[in-house]
Amino acid sequence: MKFDWFVKRVEISHPVSDLTWDSRPLVVHVINSLGVGGAERFLVQLMHAQLARGWRVGVVTLVEPNPLTHDIYGSGILYRGCARPRLNDPRLLFDLIGILQRLRPDVVHTHLFYAD
Repeated sequence: MKFDWFVKRVEISHPVSDLTWDSRPLVVHVINSLGVGGAERFLVQLMHAQLARGWRVGVVTLVEPNPLTHDIYGSGILYRGCARPRLNDPRLLFDLIGILQRLRPDVVHTHLFYAD
């Protein structure tokens, strides 16, 4: 008896490059914003250290503005922003789920209350 009815079929709508099949672990950090605070500065240092260890690293911010993004541009850190105006916007959850489904990280590390 075949049970094909419960298998989810996945179709790729665009060609996948060889660069997406990287075997290094991808760690995505989620934080409220990259403002000029202590947790944000720690996160930038942590991501640079993870890059030095050979990991792929990304960060997702929930709201704008993000003044510390200039510290990560050009370093190989993937940046995505939900760009919502406030932290209590219920659409943030759906934005974050969509981003994480596209990135498919190995580890998700959250920082601060709203990102948790």
